[in-house]
Amino acid sequence: MREGEKSKYLGKKMRKIIDFLSNVLELKDLKHEFFLKRSP
Repeated sequence: MREGEKSKYLGKKMRKIIDFLSNVLELKDLKHEFFLKRSP
């Protein structure tokens, strides 16, 4: 694999991981808000 292709591939992988992490964090925030609303 050439350097250019390698960095492109790593960039894609990183973006996928970052997307995944942000989705997980958003879910956590939503759950947190949900529980805050439920508690009296």
